[in-house]
Amino acid sequence: RCVDEELGANVLVLMSYESADGAAVDVRVTDPDGRDVYVAKNKARGKAGFTTKIAGDHSACFTRSRPPGGGDDFSSNDGDGVAHRVKLDWKKGVAVNDWNKIAKRGDVADVATDLRRVEADLRGVHQEMMWLRRREEEMRTINEKTNARVAWLCAMSLCACVASGATQYAYLKYHFRAKKMI
Repeated sequence: RCVDEELGANVLVLMSYESADGAAVDVRVTDPDGRDVYVAKNKARGKAGFTTKIAGDHSACFTRSRPPGGGDDFSSNDGDGVAHRVKLDWKKGVAVNDWNKIAKRGDVADVATDLRRVEADLRGVHQEMMWLRRREEEMRTINEKTNARVAWLCAMSLCACVASGATQYAYLKYHFRAKKMI
């Protein structure tokens, strides 16, 4: 099974996973282009951190590890019909920082920690808003191009209908005159 998360470019991601029944799983995280970002085999739990290089849907796929010896009786549910659960904690951007650890260091006052947290939150919100603005501009450009193409298609269809009607009118007029019906 796979889980997708839409992420912007240059976003810090921290992922931790744990198999609910303690069984080993294979983990593969890929970027929108299908390149591997993180791969782990035969682990019941683990943590991974990475920074995205491109914006888009990043996928984390979990599969049951093959039994030792790689027997042919392997399946995603071990043949018992029971689905296996994996607990996934996927943090991105500002949520990656553990502000309680920073405050416990003792070198930073509580107010300063709160201000840093708010500043980091604002930076994250600003970065996401700028990313959304760029996406909206791209979508608007695509929408305008599509509207222009539809308008040209309508105009050409109208011209084709008028030309077809005029041709039929001329042909029928010629035909009926030739048969001396008009």
